[in-house]
Amino acid sequence: MAYRIETVEHHEAAKKAASDRNHSRSVRQLDVSDCALSTWGDSTMQDFHRTAIGYLQNGEEIGIDGPAAMQSILMRDGEEIDARIIETKYGRCWILGDAEEAKCGRKFIPKKAWSSRRSTVQEKLGLEEGKKLVAIDRELGTSCAGMGCPVSFYPCKNGQSLNG
Repeated sequence: MAYRIETVEHHEAAKKAASDRNHSRSVRQLDVSDCALSTWGDSTMQDFHRTAIGYLQNGEEIGIDGPAAMQSILMRDGEEIDARIIETKYGRCWILGDAEEAKCGRKFIPKKAWSSRRSTVQEKLGLEEGKKLVAIDRELGTSCAGMGCPVSFYPCKNGQSLNG
């Protein structure tokens, strides 16, 4: 399921409405299990609206009339190169464009691990990972294990999840 990003004003009002519903429900209900699903739904929508507002503020930061999110990039000498992240059976890695493949002598570059501050392969090739704000679709993707579980909202670009 996708959730559409509108305007900051729209999301501020919707977030307040969901918060007010949760508050009034908690005042009226003696048995919270009677309203657990409604409370979960309203809390999830508050999270969505908070996330949407953040993406819209990112867009304002880079001067666009729409949402923006951080995207991982691969750089050489501080300049972005033609590369994108893909998922493999061994985890995520960078796949280089044809021109960069010719310069590096390889198509795939290991992605730096979360726990590591460096990648020896990237260092040998003079590459480094960075981030930049980019415009994203107005539709956020979601993932959730099931009713009552936490819901994650993630940015998409051209219908695909950002950053692999």
